Amino acid sequence: AHVSDHVSHACVNNRQPTMMRVLALLMILATGSAFVPSAHKLASSVRTRAPVSAISMSAAEGMTRREASAAAAATLAGLLALPGPAAARGRATQVKTWARYGSRVETTRSWMAGTFQGYVKSGDFASMKADTDPKKGVFTSFMTACDLWAASYSDANPSPKTVAMLDDVNKLREFQAEVYSIARRGLGEEVKTTGGLFGVGGKAEPAPTPAEAKVELLAAYEKAKVAYNDYCVINNEGRPFEIDELSEL
Repeated sequence: AHVSDHVSHACVNNRQPTMMRVLALLMILATGSAFVPSAHKLASSVRTRAPVSAISMSAAEGMTRREASAAAAATLAGLLALPGPAAARGRATQVKTWARYGSRVETTRSWMAGTFQGYVKSGDFASMKADTDPKKGVFTSFMTACDLWAASYSDANPSPKTVAMLDDVNKLREFQAEVYSIARRGLGEEVKTTGGLFGVGGKAEPAPTPAEAKVELLAAYEKAKVAYNDYCVINNEGRPFEIDELSEL
């Protein structure tokens, strides 16, 4: 009898932890709505989702431990899958992106139409070189902004619009490199040689005259003008309504 009582007592003790765990799980499922953020705190794209409280006690009644565990796992996965602010990108953040980079995108036009033309007329190769320096020139910052703004028209993958705008930016970078080279030649820093064998015994070409440099610079500008205007046209079609159109050159 003593042995029988001992066995019975052991069986009861073994059942209690299991029963407590099942009971706790069912209570969590029954009150799952308490752990879900209210609809007004979620993004509008999330508010149409079915609330977790749909898994109520009545639905949980008669569940096996495996079914209850599966339901709990599915609930947790749903909560973890809810998108948060950090996941927003691309068109979802365009207004903020423009607030950060828009002024530099627009200043590209004023630099090309005003500042650059002034350098050409005055033959200011030093300022031209400084502005188009590929590492620290102001035009480099313009191109970075144009790149990032073009990318804002894409989400997970580059859109055709982004690709077309980036192609125009690449053409503007070619203009930058050409102007930088002409400015350095005008300053006598980038000397080209003709003749000789494998660069030996060649004759150094003279620096371009202001008139010669002007012809080269304006030719480069005309190509860049086409690229910038194309960038503007592509941008303006389907742009966010909060943002003004980009003006062409």
